[in-house]
Amino acid sequence: MLRKSIIIIVTLVVAFIFVFLFILPQKEALGSLKKTIQEKDQELKALKDYFKELNDISKNLEDYQSQLAKIKLAVPDGPQVLVFYNFLQKAASRAGLVLQNISYGLSENTISLDLRVAGTMDGFKSFLSILEKSARMISIESFSFSGPEKEKDSVNFNLKIKAYFIE
Repeated sequence: MLRKSIIIIVTLVVAFIFVFLFILPQKEALGSLKKTIQEKDQELKALKDYFKELNDISKNLEDYQSQLAKIKLAVPDGPQVLVFYNFLQKAASRAGLVLQNISYGLSENTISLDLRVAGTMDGFKSFLSILEKSARMISIESFSFSGPEKEKDSVNFNLKIKAYFIE
């Protein structure tokens, strides 16, 4: 009987030692891993929400492509001086004016131009109308004109205009 009691006591002691040395540390590690998994799940959910929001924004931008294209025409990337010069040359020609002189200067997101054109008053009005109807955002800062020295000569018009761009 004593032997049975000693075996039972030794078995219980070995069981307690086994529990404290092997099972409890594993349980703590398992709890730590569960906490890490929950944190990673929250991060994953936040990333999924973020990418869903980005996808929704992308879809909204697709709905506004035509408006964005119009804005890009009105305010192009970079000054595009040669393209703008070509436009002014064609506009003057279409209005029946002769582009005599052009000079420009660049400042922050703005191109400033000084133009001198010659022609009739009706041609000048037509030229201003073409500038106004242009897709590019153009503002006329000032203009002046001088009458012809002879009756058959053209009127000289001086304009200061600004056009805008995105850098």
